[in-house]
Amino acid sequence: MSGVSRIAVGFALGAGLLLSGCMTAEVSRPPVTALVPSAERPLVLAEEEDPEGELAPGLRDSDAIWQVRSALNVAALNCRKQSHAAITSNYNLMLKRQRAVLAAAYAAEQDVFRRDFGKRWQSAHDAHATRTYNLFAQQSLQPRFCDLATRISARASSVEETAFPAFAMISLSRLRHPSVIGQ
Repeated sequence: MSGVSRIAVGFALGAGLLLSGCMTAEVSRPPVTALVPSAERPLVLAEEEDPEGELAPGLRDSDAIWQVRSALNVAALNCRKQSHAAITSNYNLMLKRQRAVLAAAYAAEQDVFRRDFGKRWQSAHDAHATRTYNLFAQQSLQPRFCDLATRISARASSVEETAFPAFAMISLSRLRHPSVIGQ
């Protein structure tokens, strides 16, 4: 092993040890339904192509609603190109127009964590929220994610409350997989 390789390995090990000291105890959580593309469930769907919400069986409407809100929050904070300028105003408008739907989704999410984690629900909920935000903040996917978020935020601010759960389910699949979506 060359001197440079030894230094690189030593640096990597040292960085790993340093970072491991920053980690908190792992919180067990219930299984999360993944939105995985398949021949039977392609990710690129118009809303009318999935009227029964079968994109992710087992994913609750409240999950989809709250994760779309989280994704658009990340987009409002991180998408800074001029072509993405409308995201922030669309996000704020969505928060106003979808207030009741978002409040119900958040309450449902908290109820699930209270039920599943008891006294530890808050830390488990916070860890889940952090993982969700981090999913949408992946730098390698930001350009495509921001382009999608621009279009989705425009719709999110205008969709009817009753249609928002179905809209969120479709939008979540797109936002979670921006590198697969050819839009």
